[in-house]
Amino acid sequence: MQARTGSTRLPKKMLLPFFGGKTIVQLLIERLQENFGNIPLYLLTTTNPGDDVLIDSVKDYPNLHTFRGDEQNVLKRFTDAGKEFGVENIIRVCADNPFILPEFIRDLLKETDNGNDYTSFSFEQTPVIKCHFGFFTEMVKLTALEKVRTMTSEQLYQEHVTNYLYTNPGSFRIHLIDKSRELDPFRNFRLTIDTGKDFEIAGFIYKELAENNELSVNGLLKIAQQYPHLLQEMKTQQLINQK
Repeated sequence: MQARTGSTRLPKKMLLPFFGGKTIVQLLIERLQENFGNIPLYLLTTTNPGDDVLIDSVKDYPNLHTFRGDEQNVLKRFTDAGKEFGVENIIRVCADNPFILPEFIRDLLKETDNGNDYTSFSFEQTPVIKCHFGFFTEMVKLTALEKVRTMTSEQLYQEHVTNYLYTNPGSFRIHLIDKSRELDPFRNFRLTIDTGKDFEIAGFIYKELAENNELSVNGLLKIAQQYPHLLQEMKTQQLINQK
């Protein structure tokens, strides 16, 4: 999981209470450990002293490994961490996405031994990581990330860890699981958090679902039916915050 406090659009969003007095990072750690307790979990943040408080906020979670690396070159942060911990298959979780759904991680885990460099999902032929849904992860091999570092030094690819892989499918083994039909009802959803407005909308939806133990695809569908105005607000935020 990657996280840092130095966001420009919503400063220190990783430290803001999101639900039940807990931060997004804390909630994600708890959900991932509850569902995948047998898989090591690593929090990758930066060497910036401003992230000391982020490390402190997760110090009481058992079996959580932390790593501090390059703030701007996130690709290097991942390869350095992968080598330090001896991890080849990486499921990358962005802490901007509080609605990460375990069912989709399970889909990725089924693909672990299929020999692909990069595995994720697609919506209408677009990798979901470039969409606004906010409930997906992606799986990538450490060797593939190391290869990227030898092929490019462009800042875009240092900041967006996996972008080079799926935009250069001729150089890597890419597998995208098509979810277009399943995701069609969610095309106007934006549950990734970059701005204060995102935080407000996502916080309301999270509270509605968590209090009813419905943090799932079906729960999100109910939200769409019960609060159509939220769909319009999220659609507006998609247009404002183009990926």
